[in-house]
Amino acid sequence: MRKRRILIVEDNDTLRESLRRLFAREGHELVTTNGAEEGLGIVLGHLFDLILVDLRLPRAHGDRFIEQVRSLGCRSEIVMMTGYGSEETLAAVREMGARAVVTKDGEFHQKILETVRSVLLTPNQAETAQ
Repeated sequence: MRKRRILIVEDNDTLRESLRRLFAREGHELVTTNGAEEGLGIVLGHLFDLILVDLRLPRAHGDRFIEQVRSLGCRSEIVMMTGYGSEETLAAVREMGARAVVTKDGEFHQKILETVRSVLLTPNQAETAQ
């Protein structure tokens, strides 16, 4: 797989750093931020193959971030990460333009890695890894 540009929007410092390390080992170029507002500013100035965004962020939830990113015409693939995924919320996030939703549980790192690999290698089809 060729090197891809990935933006990680995650407010948990430990998780954000572990994701950065995980995808750096995969050979990807990474940009990280802890909030939606800064993430939106980053999206305005850069092209990304993939955006990983947490559902619950300070001051602006990830679903609102997706709406804003899409309203700017950004076509990056988006994967939502959440520890609070009700079926209703997950369905709404997918309708907003998230390619996949991955729940934060004991197998999160393996699931996010597999999901990202799949999203970057396959045509657009909504996926859920719960």
